[in-house]
Amino acid sequence: MTILEIKDVCFAYDRLEILHQANLRIEEGDFVLLQGPNGAGKSTLLKLILGELAPLKGHISVFNTDVKIFKNWNQISYVPQRGYDHLAHFPATVSEIVATGSYSRSGRFRFQSKKKEQRIGHALEAVEMQPYARRLIGELSGGQRQRVLLAQALISNPKLLILDEPVTGIDATNTATFYRLLQRLNKEEGLTVLMVTHDILGAVDLANKHFCIEEGNLLQLTPEVLEKERLHRHVHTPGACHDLDELISI
Repeated sequence: MTILEIKDVCFAYDRLEILHQANLRIEEGDFVLLQGPNGAGKSTLLKLILGELAPLKGHISVFNTDVKIFKNWNQISYVPQRGYDHLAHFPATVSEIVATGSYSRSGRFRFQSKKKEQRIGHALEAVEMQPYARRLIGELSGGQRQRVLLAQALISNPKLLILDEPVTGIDATNTATFYRLLQRLNKEEGLTVLMVTHDILGAVDLANKHFCIEEGNLLQLTPEVLEKERLHRHVHTPGACHDLDELISI
């Protein structure tokens, strides 16, 4: 089943072109990594997928439905970049934070109270945070708060999980734990994942598809490029993704 399809999408802010004829397809069960320099258009692409922006040209469909008329947003969950920072002084328990993930876009709870409590428990168990259910969110470390946000995203039982730089500012131990949880959700639970990251070396083994945005182009990295990343700890510089002998242009 095709979860997401981006076809010949162009987008610009005023006259500044951000994406040029971008193409991407995500199938059920994929784990997709998206990288690129700051300002390359990664967050813009996520906003297009989530229907917050509209492409100037091209087509985006989610679950075989045009994103313009898509209604079943509970099938998609989103974890924003450094979202855990805003929780440091928030006067709520872990369970209360996770419960907010059960709101629909209309602001109403999707589930009845008993079912909601069960889903909160299952979501916290999935991210190994159930013992902290009654703790205030501000008492947790940044890495723990990020796992709570992941539980919040999972409570609606989504089919597609989108994450924007989820380990930014998190230490190596908590990053490894977060990656392990994502890998289990993908491999064992069948959750489809799209993750924007700069940590291409640490996350490379999680994914079966790897993409790069540079200078408006969305390109798929070949295994040869990924192996260079691993062996030489290579960091892309502007234009580095344009060696078409080492990339699959899509």
